[in-house]
Amino acid sequence: MTIELELSTEVRESWAILSVNGEVDLSNSTQLKDEIVGLVSAGHPQIVLDLEHVGFMDSTGLGALVTALKKVKEADGALVLAKVPQQIARLLDITGLDGVFASFASLDEAMSR
Repeated sequence: MTIELELSTEVRESWAILSVNGEVDLSNSTQLKDEIVGLVSAGHPQIVLDLEHVGFMDSTGLGALVTALKKVKEADGALVLAKVPQQIARLLDITGLDGVFASFASLDEAMSR
């Protein structure tokens, strides 16, 4: 059974906050990447990903984030992570992506980076 991925966006100041709820895996990682790229295309290249309610992320989810980050950087934007669950923080650490993605404990911290 696949857990549905729910995405919602809120714009605060110059940041688009994309809240992710569910599991990010092979079945829906493209949905997450497309949402981020869509925000950039809509003129919101400063993006905070709120991962507080993500229960699982696999390598395809990480790949989607890396691909999206390239698009964000092409638009001179930023893609930062907020409220990262421990298991995803560990995955970022193991893969070395903790050095690629800035991660913050709160949305306010992420937006003031």
